[in-house]
This record gives sequence, structure tokens and C-alpha cells, in this order.
Amino acid sequence: MALQLTRQNISALKNQIPPNELSQTFKDMILVSRFLDIQHVWINSLCIVQDNKGDWRLKLRRCGRFTTTPMPILRLALLHIQARVCFEKESHQAPNPA
Repeated sequence: MALQLTRQNISALKNQIPPNELSQTFKDMILVSRFLDIQHVWINSLCIVQDNKGDWRLKLRRCGRFTTTPMPILRLALLHIQARVCFEKESHQAPNPA
């Protein structure tokens, strides 16, 4: 299961988010963000307490504040990375004898 912010682990994750527990997509997003000099990224599963409906309501109301000009650029960069990885995996597969 992917790393998620919960009531149980909120204190630990406030101190440190273990990089080895992040999905490759999140690692790529952080890498691209740093390259684009974007200081903060929003990851719902790590920014909203997943087992707290009140936190979900509160954070979703504030969501518009986090959508800034660089974010569409970041999304496009991530799509590019994901597409490249997808095609690289396909190109390394052995041909299917038919």
C-alpha cells in the first residue's frame, strides 16, 4: 500500500517522510519540482489526513490556493516522464512470437 498520512502516523511524517516509501511518481514529481525551482508540492495522500473526514473537507476548500501557474507545467513534466518510462519498458520487452 502506498504511504498515506493518517492519524496514527501524522507525528512521524511531520518529522520526516521516508523517501524509500514514496512511489516513483512522487519521487519524479519532487525531482521535477526541484529542477523547476518549485519549493512546495501538494500530494493529497500526504497533505490530507486520510482517515479524517473533517481534514478532507477543510483541505479541499483551501485547494484553490495551491493551484498556481507552475503546477500545470509540473503535471506536463510528470506526464512526459511517465510516458517515457512506459515506452522504455515496452522497448525492453522481448518480442512476442506470434
